[in-house]
Amino acid sequence: MINSIVYKSNTGFTEKYAKMLSEEINVPVYSLDNINKLDKNKKIIFMGSVFANNINGYKKAITKFNIKAVIAVGMAEPSKENDKQLKETNKIESDFFYLQGGLDKDKLKGFKKIIINLIGKSLEKKPEKDQKIINIFKNGGNFISKDNLKDIINWHKEK
Repeated sequence: MINSIVYKSNTGFTEKYAKMLSEEINVPVYSLDNINKLDKNKKIIFMGSVFANNINGYKKAITKFNIKAVIAVGMAEPSKENDKQLKETNKIESDFFYLQGGLDKDKLKGFKKIIINLIGKSLEKKPEKDQKIINIFKNGGNFISKDNLKDIINWHKEK
């Protein structure tokens, strides 16, 4: 049984999903930034935003909590290849899910904003690249949907 959801969000997409999931499975939700104490023996779902194949906050969370599932939230469309890469890069051994969140360039700051703009310009020069991803880098996008939580909710029911 999962006792809590802990999340680390960058521009708000992960936070929105965490709160939606909290309502659906009826467990409390906490921001990794504002959590002071949570019993290490409690079983949690950790949710983190993705940037450069790293799941934001995961390294810190793995040392503090008993993580039963990791949910990565990024702007790319879900794929088995993406899941495999994220699990390997972040050394995830627990159950894993990926949700497409989005990109809000107005909420990015500093280095991350510069990198996103550079990647977007680089992709525009490659005609073989998917126009959908180029459009996301250029204009942003929001792909949050309650339907995207179905597999996670089913996983939770089975546990």
